[in-house]
Amino acid sequence: MPNGINPPDSTLFKGDLQIIKVKKVVPLSTITVANMDHADFVLKTQDNFHPSLFIITKKFIYYYLLDVETADTTKTSVLDQVIPILSKFMAQNMNLKNIDEFLGYQVIAEAWMGRGSKESGAFNHYQQGDLAKWPSRVECLINTIQSVGKTECTIYDVIRAENSEKVIELKQQTFKKGDTPEPNKIEMPKLPKIPKGFVKHFAKLYEQASNEVEQS
Repeated sequence: MPNGINPPDSTLFKGDLQIIKVKKVVPLSTITVANMDHADFVLKTQDNFHPSLFIITKKFIYYYLLDVETADTTKTSVLDQVIPILSKFMAQNMNLKNIDEFLGYQVIAEAWMGRGSKESGAFNHYQQGDLAKWPSRVECLINTIQSVGKTECTIYDVIRAENSEKVIELKQQTFKKGDTPEPNKIEMPKLPKIPKGFVKHFAKLYEQASNEVEQS
């Protein structure tokens, strides 16, 4: 991890949350790269990486482990947990005095990706979990960053040793010239974008909520 950030330590989690103090001013990009380096290290040493949400402010990184067991039981995506966690975090930790310290959030999670043409109709009746059973599936690690006014998304193929669970490489997916997707234009309902006017919008909602509480 870069200077000013203590490396994540799974033994420090309280429940599913670890709070990491940022000791000095560190750019958001430095933090998100460090988080991805952490995921790369864990995946290559433990052969799997727990889907994780990092909520990032100027002073702290709130590192959440998403609940895989509940997602499996309810046949939902772990990404369905992101919005409720974000909402609760904003309500409990952000106010008019510190909202400008909020930098964004990052989600790093493994996933199966399927390959098929629209004409084949392969995705017409897709349900959560189906891709894990497809013979043409590809194991991936997806790194998504939502900061104020900007979306970044990078996909890596997870390469394992032959006839082994051992991860030997994360290979970033590439696209042909002109086919590269534009993250800011991709709809991500489970990972909401943060609009440029976010701070002013939050302040307006906060004041409105405060007035309603006072009047009740």
